[in-house]
Amino acid sequence: MKLGYEEYLKLLREKSLLPGFVTPYYEGLSIVNLTSSLYRILGISTPANVKPLKYLDRLDEEFDAVLLFLVDALGFYDFVNSIDRRLHKEIKNLFSIYPITTVAPSTTTTALASLYTGLPPNKHGLVGYRIYFKEFGLIVKIIEYSPIVGGFRDSLGFEDIDPKDILPHPLIFENAENSGLKSFVAIKKQYQDSMFTRLLIGETRVIPFIEMEDMFLKIIEKVKRGRGQLFIHAYWNNLDILGHEYGPNSPVYGEHISRFFEYFVKFVRKILKIKKKIHILLTGDHGHVQVDPRKPFIVKKEDEIFKTLALPPYGDSRFTYFKTDDKDAFLSLAKKSFPKSFRLYESIYLNKLGLFGQGTENKEFLERIGDFIAIPQDNSYLVYPFTRNYKETMRGRHSGLSEREMIIPLLSLKY
Repeated sequence: MKLGYEEYLKLLREKSLLPGFVTPYYEGLSIVNLTSSLYRILGISTPANVKPLKYLDRLDEEFDAVLLFLVDALGFYDFVNSIDRRLHKEIKNLFSIYPITTVAPSTTTTALASLYTGLPPNKHGLVGYRIYFKEFGLIVKIIEYSPIVGGFRDSLGFEDIDPKDILPHPLIFENAENSGLKSFVAIKKQYQDSMFTRLLIGETRVIPFIEMEDMFLKIIEKVKRGRGQLFIHAYWNNLDILGHEYGPNSPVYGEHISRFFEYFVKFVRKILKIKKKIHILLTGDHGHVQVDPRKPFIVKKEDEIFKTLALPPYGDSRFTYFKTDDKDAFLSLAKKSFPKSFRLYESIYLNKLGLFGQGTENKEFLERIGDFIAIPQDNSYLVYPFTRNYKETMRGRHSGLSEREMIIPLLSLKY
């Protein structure tokens, strides 16, 4: 259905740095710029020279509470196509709706690190699901906070690898507290004590919840009883779990988006009855694409191309890093063996192009992005089986530069 967003979408397509892809628009329409605007609204000086988000200029610094919701895996395409006309009209009556871009790669670790620090990936350095840390001599599954092979969830914590060593940048929650606001993060109870949570929110006070209902009700209660200015961030990840399991083309994916926003609209109407000035924002971190789990492009250690690598492939399945021992040999073999749908770029070229952000990058970042990056132009994906018992089951994936993955919604409450 035509909903009047084409002009905004056209702008993001035209600003892409790479033909055939959508790339982050750090000049004012990305999730990094959203954080810059939040810093302004919260009355905090921005930690980096990042432009504010163009669509939030009207939000002022007079408020009792700022609420920021993030729905993991909520892409703009699936947002507008999963809700019916009635619900869409209800949301538009309450919110201004805009498409913006996430970061590259379009994956949770990278996007949340940018949202919570206000820094682009070339400065915070968390560049994917599997990250190469030269300083530790490891490829790390950062969400599990463990090495890619061996170890167990949070095992790096037992090796005294402090989250501040991995993300040594001030967080928006900490900066808000230091400026006199009270900060809270609403997150599922099962995640509140994980090392990944510590990495991203530090010692920020947690509002633990079990389901959607108690998340919304606890936030209402916190705003009702809160004294002074509040900054509350809520993170909802069920959509991403469903996306990986069933894929974004499945009925269950769209049904969950619809159900979430039915509850969200009810929540907004309830909280607006509180006699306080409240800013409410909602966004995503990436979208999903549908994949066929029976047809991955697999790179194996027995392959000739593997002999040209200094490390196994790492990063993500739709944004894969290659660190080589022999660049020329790797390129020659890649041209012969990679599917035509994959574009192979020199990492340094994409960095200079501005794919990971503007300005000077940090030293660790350059080590982490390897020598080459493979990005598919269709719904293909690349897998390196780190273990013998590897089995592919996921029907939804992300991290690439397709429009469905890269463009996310931004909802801003009207007044």
